[in-house]
Amino acid sequence: MTNNLVIIGNGILGTLSAIEIKRKYPKLKVQIIGNKKRPYSASTGAGAMANVYAEIENGPYKDRNEARFLKIGLSARQRWLKIFDQLKISKKIITAKDTIVFLKKNPSRFENYNYNNMKEVAIADNKAHLLSKKKIKEYFPNTYEKIQEATILKDEFAICTVALFKCLEKIQDKYGIISVDSHVKKIKTISNNKLKIHLQNEHKSIIANKIVVTAGSNSELLFEKKLNLIPMLQGVGSAIILNNIYNLPESFQKYVIRTVNRGGAQCGLHTVPRSNGTLYLGAGNYISRPGISNHRLETIRYLYDLFSDELVGKNIAYPLFGDISLGYRPRTLDGFPSIGHHKKYSNIFFATGTNRVGLTWAPEIVIQVLKWLDGKEISSDFCGWHPDRKIISYGNEKSCIKYFVDSRLSAGLEHNNFSKTQTKKMKKELTNLALKQIKKIKSLYPGIMINPDN
Repeated sequence: MTNNLVIIGNGILGTLSAIEIKRKYPKLKVQIIGNKKRPYSASTGAGAMANVYAEIENGPYKDRNEARFLKIGLSARQRWLKIFDQLKISKKIITAKDTIVFLKKNPSRFENYNYNNMKEVAIADNKAHLLSKKKIKEYFPNTYEKIQEATILKDEFAICTVALFKCLEKIQDKYGIISVDSHVKKIKTISNNKLKIHLQNEHKSIIANKIVVTAGSNSELLFEKKLNLIPMLQGVGSAIILNNIYNLPESFQKYVIRTVNRGGAQCGLHTVPRSNGTLYLGAGNYISRPGISNHRLETIRYLYDLFSDELVGKNIAYPLFGDISLGYRPRTLDGFPSIGHHKKYSNIFFATGTNRVGLTWAPEIVIQVLKWLDGKEISSDFCGWHPDRKIISYGNEKSCIKYFVDSRLSAGLEHNNFSKTQTKKMKKELTNLALKQIKKIKSLYPGIMINPDN
């Protein structure tokens, strides 16, 4: 059985790619492979915030490619709105039009830097304004005394992924896209223009001329080592889905409410209203190798304690109940996406490694997939991120140590692992730990600094 094009992975990148490819090439046979229930999917496990400014992190803004990320995010966010119109998707699935980012009183240096960096860039772009004390009291009636400052970010909207996938699956069926309910076991290169895809759930294989790989953190494991793909990790994200939220302040039913990054990959909080009357409370994160991982119990405690203590108050939080959600975010070893075709096997296009911006960036990434199918070069904004690249160094040793120490100090204080009086001692210990880690990394990757979150 020969297929012109097969998409590996049915998350948002895979599903949207399949639809847009079929719309442009109606005669092309398009097949998409993935478990229909999407267990552990980053797409379904995410808060699905089209947040761009709110994702700005600690570090020199231009030096850490934040300007590049910002440009892609803003363009993709506009394209989402066009896609809703083109595919006739109801905008009712947009559950929040704006985002409120708050800064707690007495924040860590790391959190304070992130917040002010975000605020400065968003205000300069005329996309943000500070909330008055009166407004803060209105939006956070039970905890306003614990909030130092808050900024509203215009057009940082959120999508209900449950509703979104229902819409996209109907559109997928309408265009005659073949859906295979299975995982992929292995992909082997037969030649430079044919690939053999072995399915996990069935004793059969599929021959494809071209494939688009959107399989998240498992993408690297599907291929032979000779492809020399950039190593992949996964961020294990835990979230709580709260039911019966109608007793919460109105702001929680209207806005995304969040913190900035409070401690590297580990800390921070966001709440996202969903169209079924629930509230997404997430998302904790820890880094692991690809494979089955479970919730870190400390994450669940941390999320709910923060929600109770800093946002709604214990009396409001106490009677709430809900479910726990788990999703795996795809991360490359250097922290940059894996987007582009393989240099040797140009019939393989990768669209993964996006960490927590995959859903936001999806429309812009799909354009790169279409360019590849047209035989054109992808946009310069995505250049250098091809899947068989050399590892991109995080920066110099000094900046690497600084980020590691600052983010872990902040995370330790967030989780009450030590008190503020122990900060000086912990800073020294973390610096020594960073030096030991860097020594190991230098022996494995000479001249390369790995992203400290990894």
